[in-house]
Amino acid sequence: ITQWRGTDARAFTEYLNNYTVQDNLNWSRGRHTLTFGFQAQRMDADERERTYGSLATFGFSNAQTAGFNAAGTLLTTTGNAYASFLLGELNATTVVQDSQVATSGRFYAYAGWAQDDFKVRPNLTLNLGLRYDIMKPYTEVYDRWSFMDPTLPNPAVGGYPGALVFAGDGPNSCHCRTPINTYYGAIGPRLGLAYGLNERTVVRAAYGINYSRRGAVGGRAGARNGTGTLGLSANASFPSANTF
Repeated sequence: ITQWRGTDARAFTEYLNNYTVQDNLNWSRGRHTLTFGFQAQRMDADERERTYGSLATFGFSNAQTAGFNAAGTLLTTTGNAYASFLLGELNATTVVQDSQVATSGRFYAYAGWAQDDFKVRPNLTLNLGLRYDIMKPYTEVYDRWSFMDPTLPNPAVGGYPGALVFAGDGPNSCHCRTPINTYYGAIGPRLGLAYGLNERTVVRAAYGINYSRRGAVGGRAGARNGTGTLGLSANASFPSANTF
């Protein structure tokens, strides 16, 4: 035994849902083919980590039961980690205690678009479109998350700015679902053309601006449970006068 926990012993459960409502309306009139559409999405990220609320790693080494030579130098090839374990002599430990181990993140997104496929000539078609996205930031169903407010006075350190704040309406909370403002400037043009040089060759070109989630609004690793959850982590050290 060298460590009191298996490599894959950390409990973890996750399930994801994606609900999408989307529709398009097409209208053809003369040389124009018009498309209007909308999309509404709700994405769920439900995660449960360290199911019983804590994680402890205890490391054992041969050093605590090793011998010394006549000069008082530790004989590193002697001793036994299992013997140290039987004596309860720890070499290193890590303890994580989570007050909250489950989060149910929600991401809402809305989009609308319009496009005109305009047949200018028999061999030339222009695609003229515009899409508008609204991507709401991360929220948690029961506001079980916290974040750092770099401007809030912290009474624990004499009022200097920087304090932990909790989502929701409880004590020390921001009285909000999220501190992140929704971005309303995600306007994405779509431009394209198709030009027939002859019966066998068509030249196509297109340009567009697209938007996607990342960071605190979701979509990047770690973002599915917000900017942080309530808990603590400690790496205990053991000072020793004889350096082992």
